[in-house]
Amino acid sequence: MYKYVTTVGICYLVTLSVPVTYAQCAEHWSPAFGVPGMNGQVRALAHFQAIAGSKLLIGGGFSVIGDLDTPVVSLWSGYGWQRMGLRLDEPLNCFAVLGSCADAQLYAGGEFIWTMPGEQQIGRLARWDGQEWNGIPGFPNAPVRSLCAFDDGSGEALFVGGEFRDIGSERFNFIAKWDGVSWQHLGNGLSITGFYVSANAMKVYDDGRGPALYVGGVFTRAGDVDAYGIARWDGQAWESLDLGTSGPVYALEVYDDGDGPALYAAGTFTYAGGVLANHIAKWDGLQWSAVGVGVTPSGVVNAMKRATIAGRNELYVGGIFEQAGETPARNLARWDGSIWSGVGEGIDLPIDSYIYSADPGVYALESYDAGNGEELYIGGIFDASGD
Repeated sequence: MYKYVTTVGICYLVTLSVPVTYAQCAEHWSPAFGVPGMNGQVRALAHFQAIAGSKLLIGGGFSVIGDLDTPVVSLWSGYGWQRMGLRLDEPLNCFAVLGSCADAQLYAGGEFIWTMPGEQQIGRLARWDGQEWNGIPGFPNAPVRSLCAFDDGSGEALFVGGEFRDIGSERFNFIAKWDGVSWQHLGNGLSITGFYVSANAMKVYDDGRGPALYVGGVFTRAGDVDAYGIARWDGQAWESLDLGTSGPVYALEVYDDGDGPALYAAGTFTYAGGVLANHIAKWDGLQWSAVGVGVTPSGVVNAMKRATIAGRNELYVGGIFEQAGETPARNLARWDGSIWSGVGEGIDLPIDSYIYSADPGVYALESYDAGNGEELYIGGIFDASGD
């Protein structure tokens, strides 16, 4: 069944357990959350293995969950909420976790600039030390869109992507590495013939040559290499993925459809490597291929998540679309390696989209087991799931 919440006609977070027989609708949080309603948008979900146990991180642009005055970052344990500070005017976009358990380090990135007591500023990027948020020296001068933990051979570090050119007084060109002490360059970074550049998504994938960092976004060059929408960083140099994509990439995920792990890229493009691929494509380390007919009509895929729900290993895709393959699928669909299918009756978007700071749609997907088996959590700006 679906479990979800609506507040003033807007629904921000649902969970899905399958098999799905029908959708149920009520204007309150399900018992899994225990509180009724949310006043903003969910932009980021992540699984955090803390000392006290497994947690689901929820971030975005909200300040209230039910009757709780809750900042834009919260933890859900399956039994209750934990407030995590950061009362922001601008949204939080992404999380990354380095290490695990006692050594886990949690980072959050977004569009925020928060002035702490004593006039200390935390902006765009912050680190949680278990008790409070701390700023990162020389924080980026524009929004952070993606974070990723990756070991390029010198130890695990945080990779940060977004719309920023500079960090402090130094030019980095939209992507940088933070090793816990200092900022480091990834070659010459990213660039484009034009004005707008953004590193929207990052994912670690091994194509047989060893793990590397794959970056998707809005760019036409990575370092000194022509790279359209997506590029590979091995810790030393940039590399293109054939002809790249014909438009922006917003999500990356690794999924094994039975032929071995492959990298899936999704966004607004219609071609990948010269192959017709409606908003989603598969890279096996050598070449691009279509993922069925993809998702249509014109729209966008904002999020992807591989999840095993009820024993079925599938790739879930969320965004703004009406059909996946030959199947109706309202803004949420799944790919099993061979065919597309809808997820229940899908996700409905609000009609009055002009009142939001971002386009309505599905923005975040994450799997989490709160004690009742793995479930898929869907976050974004929407007003109903199923019926």
